[in-house]
Amino acid sequence: QAGDAPGSADGGRQRVERGADRGIAERVDRRRDSGGGGSLGKSGELFLGSGNDGKVFRVAGQKAALLYDSPELEVHALAVGPDGRVYAATSPDGRVYAIDDSGKASTFFDPEDKYIWDLAFDSKGNLWVATGAAGRLHRVAKSGKAEGVFSSNEVHLTALLVAGDDVYCGS
Repeated sequence: QAGDAPGSADGGRQRVERGADRGIAERVDRRRDSGGGGSLGKSGELFLGSGNDGKVFRVAGQKAALLYDSPELEVHALAVGPDGRVYAATSPDGRVYAIDDSGKASTFFDPEDKYIWDLAFDSKGNLWVATGAAGRLHRVAKSGKAEGVFSSNEVHLTALLVAGDDVYCGS
């Protein structure tokens, strides 16, 4: 399911139902308040991405250290995968990098889209990727195989939330 509110995909078309569950809306608001460019690691460390520098930092306790210096200008979102790697959403070339604990990175997903705005993992280990300027939602399997699952009339899909088996995206 993808869209501005709970809905269901119907033959490739999106039907959006109004009256979103208040709990889901509150979780989206809390996530936005925490900033799209940060993610918690499995050991409690915080990973932060920077704009205009394209850097990813690891904060543990009172110490911050550079984990990865991306060739991209901006890191818009981070997600820690079930494999423990940090996934960084970037622009202006629209790539997702997988970064290991030593800071070594590889391109995990390189769509045609110029902006990767948000990332989220589901319980099966798939990475969901919200993009612009074509407003698309992609599902990327652990193997790296990608599938476009939703195209919006909106130019940018900027927010994702995985809740159980449901995936919500906003613009």
